[in-house]
Amino acid sequence: MEYDLSKRIKKTPESWLLRLYRRISYPLTRLLVKTSLTPNQISLISFLIAVPAAIIFSYPGYKYVLLAGILTELSFMFDLSDGEVARVKGISSVRGIWLEHILDQLKDIALFIGITIGLFKQDPGLSLFIIALLATLSTTVLRFFKITTSLYYEQIPPPRVLRLYDISAHYTIIFIGAIFNQMLFVLYYFAFIVNFLWVYKIFMTLKKAKPLESDAGKIKTY
Repeated sequence: MEYDLSKRIKKTPESWLLRLYRRISYPLTRLLVKTSLTPNQISLISFLIAVPAAIIFSYPGYKYVLLAGILTELSFMFDLSDGEVARVKGISSVRGIWLEHILDQLKDIALFIGITIGLFKQDPGLSLFIIALLATLSTTVLRFFKITTSLYYEQIPPPRVLRLYDISAHYTIIFIGAIFNQMLFVLYYFAFIVNFLWVYKIFMTLKKAKPLESDAGKIKTY
């Protein structure tokens, strides 16, 4: 198994940040693969860790924000491990992939709600809810776009200046925001940067992407 994991780090075309996260998550993967837990159950554990993180985000105060940020990172470690366990055990399935994407989106929604409530308690305002809605829209559309286009089109990488979002950057931004107690910055990042990214990806896919030879396509997982 160690050979498979190290080989994946070297051969898989991923961002340096995601490869770094994988080096951190692999010890967890090595433990989980020895258990009877299925990838779907690991995905559920990741979700169940994110739920209390979202609740804690709703409490104002640095200690709560930092704790929620740490739990969010832990949730991401399990999120990475579920796919790795599936590959090591050879039990990947389309149903499991869809379940992971659905749970990931529910995590995003829960986290954004928690962050918004926490910020609203400190500084109430309608503009905050608008930013929160835009932030939620960003990940919802981007995930939906990634799944649907991966079924029919080759994936078009964003230019270097826009490589500010992938699944690792997602959680890194939240964690950094928690460390510095700047969760409003987190919402602005998703509301503007990530929304711009999915608009760009739609434009570039329609302009340059070539249809896959097989209609079945492949859904990219993390």
